[in-house]
Amino acid sequence: MNIKDNQTLESRTNFRPIASYRTRDGRKIIENRLFRSGELAQFNEEDLHFVHSLGLSYIIDFRSEKEIDAKPNPIIKNTKYVNIQAIGGSMNQDEMMIALKKLLESSQSGGFLENVNRNFIRDTTSKKAFRQFIDLAIEADGRPFLWHCTAGKDRTGFAAAILLIILGVPMEQIFEDYLQSNNNRIEENKKILEIIKTMFPNKDEFEYIKESMSVKSSYLQTALDEAENSYGSIENYLEEGLGVTADIRLRLQELYLEQE
Repeated sequence: MNIKDNQTLESRTNFRPIASYRTRDGRKIIENRLFRSGELAQFNEEDLHFVHSLGLSYIIDFRSEKEIDAKPNPIIKNTKYVNIQAIGGSMNQDEMMIALKKLLESSQSGGFLENVNRNFIRDTTSKKAFRQFIDLAIEADGRPFLWHCTAGKDRTGFAAAILLIILGVPMEQIFEDYLQSNNNRIEENKKILEIIKTMFPNKDEFEYIKESMSVKSSYLQTALDEAENSYGSIENYLEEGLGVTADIRLRLQELYLEQE
């Protein structure tokens, strides 16, 4: 298996490289440096061999302790594993089901993942986590690294969006990358939905749960809107909320963009 022939891995685990995207000034993200994924516990032996061949400097895990205990990551030799919980509290499946049931009972359905994304901006734990993510991207010093959560779509997707904004990738491309998880999660979501179908016999409730397992432009847009509302602009959020200075931005661009 090679990077250009990983469609099966991508469709099963939401693993994928972030490469070849063009920035607004025409530069391109260097290939084989940035990788995002869902949980790694589902990787088979061939997947692990492939991931090991990437020479990852870091694996950054945004999951909670309970999520990690339930499905610990496999060991990738010569790779440093870092856990940085991206939201206050845990997000294991049982607790998510409880939260969703409460939302349904209170007629607040449709807002669960918008609230998750809004809290990426508001929540102190999340701000610290995403700042540490940026720090690790610098510490990787241009070497390949991977970040993931459970589904590889919300916490992982927001982290990807932040990094791509810093690198200067157009917002249209950022949203396209964000929404790619919908194609990559089809098989896994079918399996999960079969399991939870009995938990939500009501058709409307089940459809809402099904919807929550995807990503929408509105989810990421909610986070970006919150950044503008709280800080005045996305740029201010990066600088004041995450401490991303002009020097940090320049360093990341030097490390992960092809230089003219």
